[in-house]
Amino acid sequence: MKRLTTAALVAFLVILVLPPAATGKSKEAAIRELLEIVGTEALARQMIVQAWPDTWDLVRRAFPEISDDLSSVLEAEFLIAVDETMPVFIEGGVEIYSKYFTEEEIFELLAWYKTDLGQRSIAVMPQLVRESVDWGQRWGEKIVAPRAMERVADRLREEGYQL
Repeated sequence: MKRLTTAALVAFLVILVLPPAATGKSKEAAIRELLEIVGTEALARQMIVQAWPDTWDLVRRAFPEISDDLSSVLEAEFLIAVDETMPVFIEGGVEIYSKYFTEEEIFELLAWYKTDLGQRSIAVMPQLVRESVDWGQRWGEKIVAPRAMERVADRLREEGYQL
C-alpha cells in the first residue's frame, strides 16, 4: 500500500512539474485557452459596442433620412456579424501570439493568468488601458505639444526663419 501511495504521489508531482507541452496540449490550443482566459471575445465585443455610436453617425451621414428607430435594429445586425466572424478574429489572435511567444512562454502566461494576481489584472485591464489612453492624450495635448512647439519655434528662429 505504501508503495502504491508513493507511486501515486510521484505521478502527481511529475504531472505538476512537467512542461505543458509534455501533457499533450499544443501551442495553438494553449493560445486559444489563453485568449479565452483573458476574455478576448468579450473585450472585442465590448469595443464594437462602444464604437457603435460612431458607426451610427456614419450611417446617418450616408442616409440622412434614416429613422433613429433603426439604430437598435442595425446595431443588432452589426453584433450578429461580429459574432459570426469572431472565429476569424480569434484565429488572428492565435497567429499573433504564436509569432511573439514561444510555446513555453504561452504556458507560463497561462499559469500566471490563472493566479489571483493574473485574474485581477484581467479584471482591471480594460479600465487601466482606458485611463492610460486618456492620460496619454491629455499629456500630449497639454504638456508635450506646447513644449514641442516652443522648441520647434526656437529652432526655426535659430535657422533664420521669421515667425
